[in-house]
Amino acid sequence: MAQAMTLCIAASACVQTAPLGRGPVMSAPLRVTNDGAPFAMHEGLAARRLAEGICAGQGKRLRPGIYDRFDQGAWVFVEGCA
Repeated sequence: MAQAMTLCIAASACVQTAPLGRGPVMSAPLRVTNDGAPFAMHEGLAARRLAEGICAGQGKRLRPGIYDRFDQGAWVFVEGCA
């Protein structure tokens, strides 16, 4: 029994806990259209620049990520502005 306890204690010492969220809070996704008209799929750079301008107007920065996507004429920036 003592060996099992020692093993459990030793194993728990190697576990890292998740860091506490101290960074900027994630905001809602930002959907960007071309001044009300739909963007084309190949216009991602123009959509990103527009999204950066929207965020800058709020005093924030765009948080682009791997899950950003084109969705029915709009570019969706999942992490929005922060």
